[in-house]
Amino acid sequence: YDLNGTLWKRMEASQIKMVDPVKKNWMAQLIRMESAKDGRFTVLEFSQVKANAGIPDSVFSQQNLSRVK
Repeated sequence: YDLNGTLWKRMEASQIKMVDPVKKNWMAQLIRMESAKDGRFTVLEFSQVKANAGIPDSVFSQQNLSRVK
């Protein structure tokens, strides 16, 4: 909703799967965002999600995050 309380976008999450059995974390594998104004939409699809993969903190340095690949 926007600041005036008007519906702005709708989010639909589906294909909910457990991604971390140890911590019991669940994640939507498919997310659809739709504009309430004109019906345009974006779909995010996640596959091969790995939780607690042991990624070192150095991967998330400012230099690495600004690098275009």
